[in-house]
Amino acid sequence: FHDRLVIAFDLSLWDNQHLGYILNLTDNKGNSYSLSAIYNHGSLLNFNIDSRSNKLSIPLADTMLKRRKWFKVIVDLDLKGDKVGISINGKWYRAAGLGFNGKITAKITFGKNEHYSDVPNMTIKNLVVSNDDKSYTFLLSEWTGHDVFTIDGDNLGHVDNPAWLINESYFWKQSPA
Repeated sequence: FHDRLVIAFDLSLWDNQHLGYILNLTDNKGNSYSLSAIYNHGSLLNFNIDSRSNKLSIPLADTMLKRRKWFKVIVDLDLKGDKVGISINGKWYRAAGLGFNGKITAKITFGKNEHYSDVPNMTIKNLVVSNDDKSYTFLLSEWTGHDVFTIDGDNLGHVDNPAWLINESYFWKQSPA
């Protein structure tokens, strides 16, 4: 990606007691950037340059932290201006000085990755990875398997240990009384 990289998704997060990694972005130079959930006298989303510094701490209202309560997350990386903007339900938080140099070859991981295994109780859907030239949309509406497809049918992702939400509706079971 050149100049800009935007990662947008709907997030349901219902873990307000533990640390966990939501999003990790690793470039081909070994730099790692993460969006993580922590609980420290209240729930926060932190955006970090891993092993170096915390760039943003974004407070989350307890009312947002419920299973199936969705909120929109946008991570807008200005690679040319060396800045990040993160929007949570339309409210923007900004930071600079991330070490970007105008372009990035990125590996994007949600949840567990090669650096971290702590993952909060969360679900994502409607993932869009884009810049001004191209856009990849993943509804994440599969019901089986480990491959992730764009809305155009391109297999561009892989999921380890998926729990596809559609199965909770399709293979419905009555709760014990």
